[in-house]
Amino acid sequence: MTEPVISVVGGTGAQGGGVVDALLAAREFKVRVASRNPSSDAAKALTARGVEIVKADLLEPSSLKALYDGARGAFLVTTSGIPLSAGGRRRSAPAPSTPPAPPG
Repeated sequence: MTEPVISVVGGTGAQGGGVVDALLAAREFKVRVASRNPSSDAAKALTARGVEIVKADLLEPSSLKALYDGARGAFLVTTSGIPLSAGGRRRSAPAPSTPPAPPG
């Protein structure tokens, strides 16, 4: 049986990194992490541990499809009510374009 995929936004940081650690320790899930820079040291370290890294950015909703495609669940770490900036604009991050599929 294929392990269910859990997508993690913020997996290269402290809080999301703890979630990644817990998911890997459970040995029940395939972990997929969004990264704006898959070439970063943090992303490379996760890849070495068996984590799938997907180039994605919350400010680019079209980039999120690969992150959530086929995922059983998701964990998102974002700023709490603090708008993000893109090209000089300030706005809140969008919700995932497609929620993870239900089990089954």
